[in-house]
Amino acid sequence: MGTTDPTMSKLNILVFSLLGLISACVGQNVITSTSNCATIINGLPRLPNFDARNFIGTWYDVGRYYQPTQLGQCNRALYGTPNANGQIAVQNWQVVNGEWVSVSGSATANAEGVLSVTLNTASGVQTAELRILTLTNEYAVLFSCRNEGTGSILGSWKMSRTPTLTTAQETAINSFINQVSILNLNSYTPTSQSCTVQARPYIELTGACDANFKGVSGFQLLNYVGQWQELRRYPQQTQAGQCNRALYEASEPGVVSVTNSQVLNGELLTISGRAVPGSTDGTGHLIVNFGDRNSNYYVVATDYENFALVYSCTNEANGNRRVGSWVLSRSGTLSATAQATINQAIIDTPDLFDGYYQTTNQDADACFSYPTFDSKWEYIELPGDCDTRIKGVDDFDVTRYLGDWKELQRYPQPTQTGQCNLARYGPVNNGVVTVVNQQVVNERLATITGQAVIASNDRTGHLKVTFNVNGEVRESDYYVLATDYNEYALVYSCAPAGNGNRRVSSWVLSKTGTLSDKSINEIDETILKTQGLHKGYYVKTGQTQQDCFYYPEFDSSWSYVELSGECDAGIRGVSGFQAARYQGTWIENARYPQPTQAGQCNRAKYTPIAGGAVSVTNNQIVNTTISTIDGIAIAASDDGTGQLEVSFVANNVSSWKLSRTGVLSDEDKAAIDAVVEKTQGLKNTYYVETDQSSETCFFYPTIAPNSEVIIPGQCDESITGVAQFNLDDFKGNWYQIRRYDPVSGTCAGVRFTPETDSIDVVAYEVFNGELFIAEGTARINSTDNTGRITITMPVEGSSEPVETVVYIMSTDYNNYAVAYSCANVGNIQRRVRVWQLSRERTMSEAGNTAIAALVAQRQEFHLPYFKDIAHSECPEPSSAFLFKSSIVVLLVCAVLQLVL
Repeated sequence: MGTTDPTMSKLNILVFSLLGLISACVGQNVITSTSNCATIINGLPRLPNFDARNFIGTWYDVGRYYQPTQLGQCNRALYGTPNANGQIAVQNWQVVNGEWVSVSGSATANAEGVLSVTLNTASGVQTAELRILTLTNEYAVLFSCRNEGTGSILGSWKMSRTPTLTTAQETAINSFINQVSILNLNSYTPTSQSCTVQARPYIELTGACDANFKGVSGFQLLNYVGQWQELRRYPQQTQAGQCNRALYEASEPGVVSVTNSQVLNGELLTISGRAVPGSTDGTGHLIVNFGDRNSNYYVVATDYENFALVYSCTNEANGNRRVGSWVLSRSGTLSATAQATINQAIIDTPDLFDGYYQTTNQDADACFSYPTFDSKWEYIELPGDCDTRIKGVDDFDVTRYLGDWKELQRYPQPTQTGQCNLARYGPVNNGVVTVVNQQVVNERLATITGQAVIASNDRTGHLKVTFNVNGEVRESDYYVLATDYNEYALVYSCAPAGNGNRRVSSWVLSKTGTLSDKSINEIDETILKTQGLHKGYYVKTGQTQQDCFYYPEFDSSWSYVELSGECDAGIRGVSGFQAARYQGTWIENARYPQPTQAGQCNRAKYTPIAGGAVSVTNNQIVNTTISTIDGIAIAASDDGTGQLEVSFVANNVSSWKLSRTGVLSDEDKAAIDAVVEKTQGLKNTYYVETDQSSETCFFYPTIAPNSEVIIPGQCDESITGVAQFNLDDFKGNWYQIRRYDPVSGTCAGVRFTPETDSIDVVAYEVFNGELFIAEGTARINSTDNTGRITITMPVEGSSEPVETVVYIMSTDYNNYAVAYSCANVGNIQRRVRVWQLSRERTMSEAGNTAIAALVAQRQEFHLPYFKDIAHSECPEPSSAFLFKSSIVVLLVCAVLQLVL
């Protein structure tokens, strides 16, 4: 697209207007007088000693008499500095149909403020005479008169140095007009200085660039280096931002580096290039290169220390030229002298038209840019103070705001490192709102409670929120910048950082957990217009089931572990699971609480059965009683992982740590901990240690008839026999009244006979009416003179005798004795043998009392395990036993059943 030249034929309607301005005043009449101009002019006030230099610069038309040939708005005029001949360059422009149009010319002035204006319009040269009736630093009143028949047509303009007059200036100019008899205040029509101009991406003019165009003479490149601030510019496609700067730095002889910067939507954008002189005559022509693009820049005017006017022109393929121009300043402002010089240069340069310039904002807001976000930031710290202009939403309704707000996004916060953040507002008590903030950090729920009160006096959404953090009261100002109360809210907070900076916080909240497109647009628009908020700084807050999963604090009263969310269907057992190796007994080291597992010493035994299934027997000890439950397990995965489907009468599966031995090595613990760590739902603090100690695991199993007594636990190595054991008193014959061992005979007994270096032992029992005996030896096997005896007896089918350690646990030597023996069976059981002995074939009262005492003291002694041995019609033992050793080999299971 292209634009027409500013001197196109649109302006051929401008004839008698000083400004060449066009105003839409349809339906109005021209202002006339019955007097001719000479008469009228004689009655006008004069400006003695008028100095045209006081009139130079830009003037805005703020009100005028109706002119049928004036159809535009935003009318203004630029007067240049008088040259040596007193000639003043004039450039007038206005907005017509959304486009800036202009006309140029010249003027001369006499000492009474009369301007003779010549305008070069498309229809030819037009002249007019304007009289300056009054002139101040702020305003002026202009007048024109054209004879028409016997009368005249009048024109008058209220002119201002600014687009509008202040109330005081308006009063003063109206007072002056009322003092001039020919003028009528009611005849002035206001001229709008607020016009909508079609935006242009660039300025394109008809025809090619002037190949002979030159910049300022005697250009000093090294004096030009440094930073320039852009005050105004022609539209540029590559310059859509504000706070534009150009930095020129000498790099090598005849070459300067160029860095252009601008702030666009809060982001600092830069582009770097280089510039070299483009002229051989010392004029201000630079060839500037950015990447693969060269541009001709002409410094049209500059004093090097304060201002510069730059012009650029590029030929287009369609035969037109694209023009750029920039008004630059070292300090960000222009003095009156600098502005006058620039104005004159604009007037003198054919392609430059003041109406095409756009103002570049250089204030603090426009120049504010957001540092590039770093994901390592703990908070957002920005330069400058908190913006006191920021307010919350109007007519904030705290009652509608109450409820649970889920956090969807937030600025980084050192106190918010988790996910699933939620803010609960309410209830309200006497104007104070309870606030509960919570988040999930490393699968733990962190909660902090505070309160909020309305902090604004204008009913805007400003809350003062107080939290007690580790005993320290922290108070913050929260501004609800946008909300519909039902779905979304945008909250902002700011506090001084103490170093000239500020720390900004912000949260995007939702009551539903999602945002509609409309809500997103509302939030985005608010962020865009709020200085300190930048979309690139928001970090997404996870609100998925995974993000919100946490482990409640363990309570020892729990009967089971209940966690939020559904079971994780993605959990798999160990790969390459080998069911055959898994069979056998597992000892429980720890478990999640289970309502069906109230005991200790829990064990699980897996036994293969037909059809590829596995029989499962779980048992536990509850109050020294074993509790058992049986079930069936089958493989439940098709990928070879360790997943079993177990069916019990009662089923409440959670988690168990098992071992083969009852003890986990450090390596075992590390392996289990690694699995617990990576499996959601498992947490070490939820495991209750399973007591596998001998005391806890002890119970009295049911012993089948004619079976050995095997009970839980290992033999007590600290056990001792009676103190000060006296063999001489103990020797002789003892009858077995009761024992743990199976009983299939009668009349059982044993005789101890001390010899020189050993003790002869003869055991006897009647089987099916026939007396059997076994002969062996014994020795005292204690260093503390306690009743510990090692008995050596032969075993059928073996050439090696068997030694058995027997403890005489209690005896009075004359009436009773209790003997005990123990042997470990594996790592968790023991075989116990106990005999109640008596000098007579019945147990004495003293013996029964002693046995009862032992039963009360030691768990190994359990009355139901004792089996009675009949002693009716028994032959009395005699010396004949000494000659029966030849029949020892006839004894069956002598060691297990007959011998001590």
